[in-house]
Amino acid sequence: MASPQPTDAHGIIAHDIQENIITRNFTEQQLKIIYLIIRLSWGCGLKAWQYNSYRDFEAIGIYKSDIAGHLKYLDYNRVIEWIEKYNLLIFNKDYDEWKIPINKKSSPGLMNRLVHESLKNSNDVRELLTVLGKIPNGVRKFPERSETETSTTVKDIKLSKESIKESINIYTPDFEKFYSLYPNPQNKQQSFKNWKTCLKKHSVEELLKASENYKNSVEGRDRQYIKTSSNFLGRDKFYIDYLPENYKEVEQLKTRGW
Repeated sequence: MASPQPTDAHGIIAHDIQENIITRNFTEQQLKIIYLIIRLSWGCGLKAWQYNSYRDFEAIGIYKSDIAGHLKYLDYNRVIEWIEKYNLLIFNKDYDEWKIPINKKSSPGLMNRLVHESLKNSNDVRELLTVLGKIPNGVRKFPERSETETSTTVKDIKLSKESIKESINIYTPDFEKFYSLYPNPQNKQQSFKNWKTCLKKHSVEELLKASENYKNSVEGRDRQYIKTSSNFLGRDKFYIDYLPENYKEVEQLKTRGW
């Protein structure tokens, strides 16, 4: 029976990249190719995978005659970089550059809520797995219980909202306001880290106004072309152009036709 452990060799993919992969309109075969490239590049400590021939892709059940079309499509849509001359494939981790649209039925807000709830309910889930005897090999066992405690049944475990302890909210009210109003909120934890960094040089009011100015400037634009909240506040400092003093100058230049 297979029982992979966290200590086994593994590749690390940022959560926001995973979320973008599963919420975009990729076909099943395209998803297989993406994860194969990641496995054989990042998963091997490399930035790229050099395949031998199209036959290599039969490892994931895709005929060699279909590969070129998929690679051209993914390369054209900036998901990968295909250096055909050298059989090199590079996964593009900057998902803001991807041209593949996000599935209209997906909901980043719901995804964030599900992640938050899963983290908040972690102790209750572990408790339930213990009672059901479903703790897999390698997972930390809970302390032995007394006879009274071991008589607990699944029905005795209350999973209602009242029984779940509220997790400590690490996000400040000002940031929550920014995140709720931003036109493309993603990767909340990283966004908050960037927010705190920005506060070292700018006030809350300035950052909120920059977000509002950006939201107005991208109104009507497809969401896939809108910067994520983590990138907007990130090291490239996209928010700078939308700070009150800078944005005013830009708008004046626009009205003059510059």
